[in-house]
Amino acid sequence: MKLNDLHWPEVGQIDRALTVAVIPVGSMEQHGPHLPFSVDSFVASHIAEALEQRMPEILLLPPIWTGVSAHHMDYPGSITLRARVFIDLLHDVCASLHHHGFRRLVILNGHGGNRSSLEVLGQELFVEFGLTVNTLAYWDLVPGLVKSLKATPSNGMGHSGELETSLMLHLAPHLVRQKDIPAGALGIEPPGPTDGIKRYVNMKDHSQPGVIGMPSAATAEIGKQLYDGALDALEKAVRALQQDHHRRPSA
Repeated sequence: MKLNDLHWPEVGQIDRALTVAVIPVGSMEQHGPHLPFSVDSFVASHIAEALEQRMPEILLLPPIWTGVSAHHMDYPGSITLRARVFIDLLHDVCASLHHHGFRRLVILNGHGGNRSSLEVLGQELFVEFGLTVNTLAYWDLVPGLVKSLKATPSNGMGHSGELETSLMLHLAPHLVRQKDIPAGALGIEPPGPTDGIKRYVNMKDHSQPGVIGMPSAATAEIGKQLYDGALDALEKAVRALQQDHHRRPSA
């Protein structure tokens, strides 16, 4: 079910306590010279829509199309929300769902820069409402697959590298400017004494073209493998959430 397409009497007939509501979130930020600004929102939305096709009993909300992207603001066109605004926006979306009786919420995240804010959001909603919100990044569902498909040793997905470029070659090749794909590995820091330390770094200081990884190694087949694997894992997780009748009840 897509909330966009429903009418309020239809929502009133849903078993709100057992229905899983899914909220895709992403960003609107530069993705190198070869990918569009919408990559994170685009991929998360496509995975969520494919999940709804497999599981039409879920409630799919419209995507939150921008996120916490201050580290990309050196690149013209990037749009960011302050972390507090992002948290408050999603807080009110989740609080509205809670008000209407929904108790099983999933936030499907497509942007690494949203992670810390989503953790704070989950803490605040639990303290305020006793509401457990399940937040996940699609690539975290398949860490072994991510590692096996990468051409570079950097942690996670990278940024506009081989994996995101592959996903876009699979989902929307017309949006990939292949003549502008950078060659070689970019933005990969060698192991050193700062491993394990988190610190804020602007993307341009880390990678002038705004890329972490090796987009020249991307293929549509790699993108399909990652997309299919993440979708299968997401479906498994949501089905488990559907069937969990022993969760702590919330007010």
